[in-house]
Amino acid sequence: MHRDKLIEYGRFRAKEGAGPATVGAELSYINTVITHAAAVHGIDESKEQVDLARGALRRLGPVGRGAERDRRPTQDELDAIIKHLKANDRQLIPVGHIVEFAVASAMRQAEICRIRWANVDERRRTVVVRD
Repeated sequence: MHRDKLIEYGRFRAKEGAGPATVGAELSYINTVITHAAAVHGIDESKEQVDLARGALRRLGPVGRGAERDRRPTQDELDAIIKHLKANDRQLIPVGHIVEFAVASAMRQAEICRIRWANVDERRRTVVVRD
């Protein structure tokens, strides 16, 4: 994969309306595919071209940080998301309940994932948040 083709792709995606974070994420996916192809299939392809393209696109504007959001979802939006998540019979992880907990507790995903039963006090209905 040549740097120029990747830059062309990034500019094309930006013109289509993809934001800077999206274009950056897509370059990361391409990087992952190249890593996999080299490690598993022995395909001799350098990730350096992706790194060079990412640097160029960052300077040109199509790659960057996502826009900050300044609004919270409405209760109706949250209800619709949670309903959708709970309706998935194939989902083994109770994602709908986790989203409800995240919203109610204002905890981040990483904080929720670090909770251990030893951190839970059911009698007091509290959780000790570590780190």
